[in-house]
Amino acid sequence: MSYDVLLRVTRRWYFLVFLLALQFVPPYTERGSVRGEDMGRFIFLVLSKAPVMTLESLFLPLKLLPIGVFALALILKRRVFRVLAALSFCYFIFLALFQNMAQTEEYGLSIITSNVLSVALLAFSWMLEAWVHRTHPRPSLRGTHLILLAVALFALWYPVDLPSFRPDFRAGFFSNPAGLFVCMVIPLYLTMLLWAVPEVNFVTLRVTGYVGAILGFWNALNNFLIFPQLLWWNGVLHLPLLGISLYAVFVSLRAEPRVVTESGYPSGGR
Repeated sequence: MSYDVLLRVTRRWYFLVFLLALQFVPPYTERGSVRGEDMGRFIFLVLSKAPVMTLESLFLPLKLLPIGVFALALILKRRVFRVLAALSFCYFIFLALFQNMAQTEEYGLSIITSNVLSVALLAFSWMLEAWVHRTHPRPSLRGTHLILLAVALFALWYPVDLPSFRPDFRAGFFSNPAGLFVCMVIPLYLTMLLWAVPEVNFVTLRVTGYVGAILGFWNALNNFLIFPQLLWWNGVLHLPLLGISLYAVFVSLRAEPRVVTESGYPSGGR
């Protein structure tokens, strides 16, 4: 399927319906089933016991990875962005799998299937960018862009005391596992793509925005309505995901794509 076809398909209402339908794929459990009223507790249980929570040796490198991708994309631009997009594909596939499964006492091996499928689709949109090479990142001093960057870095900082989930502004930027949380890294990736508009892969921008918005909505529901006393601050820290993702979707549906040629000069058209 060509890029132009994917560009049209991802604009259609049925693509959003498809993404929403993925949210209702039932979770996998080794034993028993999850009742509808227990779904919020099940998701919290799996995320809190996921393998990524035990990989302390990766806390620092995977905090640095999205920041490094952002910086290299701006400094080296098109010369390395195809490689960075392929690296990002691997990164998101890793998060799709190992943030959304856990061994639990109640259910045995448990997998949040809807999250795995959604984040995997997001990951493949980055592999598409590695293949078609449509994004031309560039530095920016625009006020809107700088605000997006500040908000995205705040999300990646993730100033929270685990496991109490209370605010902790004394927390070191690189000392927690936020680089292993897809919800905390999507805002920075979207900011990088938004800085590249209109010379950007609009399929990657749109799919990443859609998935981020859906994950942001479910997190807001879980944090503010189901477990408000415990997770309200976690909900606040997910607002950058929801806000930047919705903005990215809006931009991806309104802006006019331009193709950047290998010579570096943009050409018009889709």
